[in-house]
Amino acid sequence: MKTRRVRALRPPLEKAIQSRIAKALKDLGFTVVQMSQPQRAVCTPGTPDLYARHQRLGRYWIEVKRPGKEPSPVQLAWHADERACGGTVIVATSVADVLDGLRAAGVKL
Repeated sequence: MKTRRVRALRPPLEKAIQSRIAKALKDLGFTVVQMSQPQRAVCTPGTPDLYARHQRLGRYWIEVKRPGKEPSPVQLAWHADERACGGTVIVATSVADVLDGLRAAGVKL
């Protein structure tokens, strides 16, 4: 009798997380611009994956990461520069992280 190998569950790919986040934001009425490939080639290094804006709720940059992964030093520097200019950057591994980040920024959902 053959034994079956059980595959360990891997965290979702960043692209899949990004798609879920973009859909959730669009469902809330945000316009979402995906800044990743192929556009990334023309973006400043460190630019977050998503830019979301809403006429009433404001503008937000969203850095998408797989669970357990952290932003790179270049990304962290970009985030710090954006925050110094008054912008909001949310680092997220899920839709829930984005919603929490919006609430922390004062958005009433």
